[in-house]
Amino acid sequence: MRTIQLIVEYDGTTYSGWQIQRNARSIQDFLQDAVCTICNEKITLMGASRTDAGVHAAGQMASFCTASQVPLESFLRGLPSLLPRDILIKAVFEAPSDFRVIQDAVGKKYTYLVLSDAVGSSLLRDRVWHVRRKLALKAMREAAKALLGTHDFSAFMANGSSVKTTERTIHALRIKASKKPPFGIHFCRTWGCLLEISFLGSGFLRNQIRNMVGTLVEIGEGKRDPASIKEILLSKKRHRAGVCAPAHGLYLIDIFYDESKLKKIRL
Repeated sequence: MRTIQLIVEYDGTTYSGWQIQRNARSIQDFLQDAVCTICNEKITLMGASRTDAGVHAAGQMASFCTASQVPLESFLRGLPSLLPRDILIKAVFEAPSDFRVIQDAVGKKYTYLVLSDAVGSSLLRDRVWHVRRKLALKAMREAAKALLGTHDFSAFMANGSSVKTTERTIHALRIKASKKPPFGIHFCRTWGCLLEISFLGSGFLRNQIRNMVGTLVEIGEGKRDPASIKEILLSKKRHRAGVCAPAHGLYLIDIFYDESKLKKIRL
């Protein structure tokens, strides 16, 4: 048996998320059917991260085992013709037979995009969270420091989640502001900007990033004090944190499998 690994990019706008669901469009469903067609056998495709409905990916990792001897190049050439245009295979390679796409991952990088502008953009409506107020970046960056390191992130986890442990490690967090958005879009006012909030961590709880972003934006709006992050973490109560940011601003950027390389990454 061969273990084939894929790097997948997708626009999650019209999908119910990564995972196969009854009576819903999922990324895994389309991709698994396409791989089965090429291999001419039933296979089970696994993804490293179960992204939610509306979340996008630039570097989702997926793998499957097959007895087929189909060349790697055939997957790369053949899969696009069997997939919707908003799902793209970026790379295909053969992994060790004992490779486990979920369990072997040591880190993940996500980026969340916030458009802080009075009017917004129709072109970016499914790509960013549009916030109509000017955000205090200094306060947001100061608050973000409290999220670094290993903590119990219960307060930022979606209600009803079931996990063995709510402790996670955030290795790096960066908030970058750009005055030059894509496509030549013009901001309505001089204070308009596009924020890239990037997270590098060992892994994340369900909705953890979206809840952290929602809280940071409330701090940027002046609704919360930057010091409140520490209090929220200690409370372990979801209602103490901010709103859950919309799914369409979130991007899965990369999955890491080499811990030594992970420690060298700088956002």
